[in-house]
Amino acid sequence: MSTSYYKITDQVVVAAFTDFEKQKKQLIEQANKLATFFDGKPIFSSDMHSMRLYGIELTNFESRSDKWFWTKPQRNRKYASKPRAKAPKAADRSEFNSILTSWKELLPESISREDIFASIGCSWGDFFFNGLSVFSHNEVVYIATAVKITKGVEILGSEFSAVKELAA
Repeated sequence: MSTSYYKITDQVVVAAFTDFEKQKKQLIEQANKLATFFDGKPIFSSDMHSMRLYGIELTNFESRSDKWFWTKPQRNRKYASKPRAKAPKAADRSEFNSILTSWKELLPESISREDIFASIGCSWGDFFFNGLSVFSHNEVVYIATAVKITKGVEILGSEFSAVKELAA
C-alpha cells in the first residue's frame, strides 16, 4: 500500500493529540526528576501504542558505590539501568530498599496513544504494519499512513512535508 497524507481539523482529534503531547511533556519532566535524583539521564522507549521510561543511564556507572543495586548497562539496552529485582546477597538491604522505594515513588507512568487512535476511528493495530507519522501544527493534526483515514482531508505529500518542516 502506498502512503497517503491527511490533515484533520476535527476538534476531538486535535484535543486527543494535544492531551497526548501534554502527557508526554509531563512524562519527560518526571523522568528527568527521577534521573537527576539518581545522577543519570532518562532513556525512553516508544512504540506504536505507548511511550514510557525505559531506564536511566547512570553517570560513571563503574565507579558508583551503589552499582551492585542496579542492572548493568549494556549497549543493546541503550546503556539503561534499573534497580535490580532483588538486592545482591552481600548488599546492604536498607540501602537497596531505599533506592527501590525512591525509584517506585518517582517512576512516571507510561502514556498511551490509544485516545488519538480512537478519535480518528482506528486502533494502534491498524498502523502496526502500515506505519504512521503524526504531528500537529496550528490546531491541525497531520497524518501520513497507508491506512485509510475517514476523519481527515487527504492532502499532497508536498503539503505534508512543508508543514512538517514548519512545525519542527
